Amino acid sequence: SVDVEALLAERFTTRPVDVRGLGGDDGDQLDAIGQSVHLQANGARALAATTALAALVFGGQALTRQLRRELAMGATLSALGMRGSDVRRVVVLRAAPVAAIATVTCVGAAWLASPIGPVGIARKAELHPGLRGDWPVLGVGALGVLAAVGVIAVLAMRTATVHETARSRWTSLAASDSAPACSGLAYLRRGQSARRAAFASCAAAAAATVAAAVLVGSLGSLVDHPARYGFAWDAQVGNFASSEQLAEGLARVNAVPHITNAAGYLTADAMIERRFAPLLAFGDVDGYGPISVPVTAGRLPQTHNEVALGAPLAAAFHKRLGDSVAVSIRTADGDKDVSLTIVGNVVVTALFPAVGPKNGVVVHPSLLTKANLRDQTAAVSLLVGIDPAFRDQTAAALTSVFPNSYATAVPPLDVRNLQRISGVPALLALVIGLLAFASLAHALIVIARSSRHDLTVLRVLGASRRQARASLLWLATALVGPAVVAGAAIGLIGGQIGWRSIAKGRALEQAPVIPAAWIAAVIVAGLVVANLAAWLPARRSTNASPAAVLRTE
Repeated sequence: SVDVEALLAERFTTRPVDVRGLGGDDGDQLDAIGQSVHLQANGARALAATTALAALVFGGQALTRQLRRELAMGATLSALGMRGSDVRRVVVLRAAPVAAIATVTCVGAAWLASPIGPVGIARKAELHPGLRGDWPVLGVGALGVLAAVGVIAVLAMRTATVHETARSRWTSLAASDSAPACSGLAYLRRGQSARRAAFASCAAAAAATVAAAVLVGSLGSLVDHPARYGFAWDAQVGNFASSEQLAEGLARVNAVPHITNAAGYLTADAMIERRFAPLLAFGDVDGYGPISVPVTAGRLPQTHNEVALGAPLAAAFHKRLGDSVAVSIRTADGDKDVSLTIVGNVVVTALFPAVGPKNGVVVHPSLLTKANLRDQTAAVSLLVGIDPAFRDQTAAALTSVFPNSYATAVPPLDVRNLQRISGVPALLALVIGLLAFASLAHALIVIARSSRHDLTVLRVLGASRRQARASLLWLATALVGPAVVAGAAIGLIGGQIGWRSIAKGRALEQAPVIPAAWIAAVIVAGLVVANLAAWLPARRSTNASPAAVLRTE
């Protein structure tokens, strides 16, 4: 709300004041806090959606079973003189306290949890860390809880379809192998709602785990290779304001061994399409190999009337390769207007001035050396590449030669923001995995209870306890195996699409990492956990004597 330009003009009456905005559209005007909060908010939304889905699955199943038990008494209530509509009205009234308790609990828990948020960098800017409620949002959430319970009640009152247990081809094939396998596959036709929920949960857990591995692995590979986010050099040294200082700096660099590449680094303030964007240029140094930034499309500028832009910046200008952009360069004689042709898309990051890959602008050094630039807007440094075999000793030598201006690669803002939320995918995968385990255990218990009679008959016909338990282990394997394989495939595809979207939007040169070991580990772990989850209900279902079970029935 402060007119900074007017205050500066009032303070510096004898000097021209020109305040230039950083960014030309809403997306580019987000600062570090805004970008970080945006990413963290998306992670919180994903966690909230996952938790809500789990609540609907488990709470919905429990409420549906309870309401259907009430409906099962409909014949008795009808015999006592009640109509069918009266029976349904009673069932709805029984669901009303559940809806009320759920609504109060959700709203109260959200209000009590308000001191926990926000998290990350936004926590430092939080003005009111105590209990606070966004009541319109809480009201919408309360209506959502009521609507969810109402939908569950309506679905529960629908008559359940009874499926005949027919012998499938897979059951016949399993029968040729072993009786436990045949029995385990036959049990898959029971507890359909619980079985479907378990299948979907296991597939979602596998997909989330593999996708998290792709995202985290790709981010780790990006951070480990600075060239992929625009640092094609190992160190930046010097801050030269004249040709004499540059010559002295070159002499110091020449005295340090094991430097393989070097370039003169030039910058200048400029406006591109009425948007502030510093120009970067890299000049060759005799006796060393050139330093070239990654090019994702086209090529680097070769003449003074060409330019290469970061892909997101070119998209913001609605420009393609071959199009021209209007550039205004600040010089000692005033602003110099030129028209440059876009010849490529580059990935470049700069420390001084601070430029991220999304806003990188690379020009040919001749454009800047021909212009009469002001000293304060033209900075010349040296960028050097070091032989990897002598990295440590060469870096130490450069630090001693340039003690006040030695700088190494620092991840740009977008990469640091991604690092801040790098734990969110793993946290989501963990939450979904725990929910999947609970759903699987619930399904196995339900199916084991409904199959207790069959297990008993199987033992009467001569099967041992071990074989009877093996049938439930076969059930768990048949239920989880296809789910984790399908989920891993979906997670691999989704993780790669997600990372490509993240990298493309931030102009990062990093292909998604395919975690083959993680995929195999997820499949194997899913089968192992499924068999462990089936062991307890299998043991309980086979401990009782067949005579006692059949006598009870």
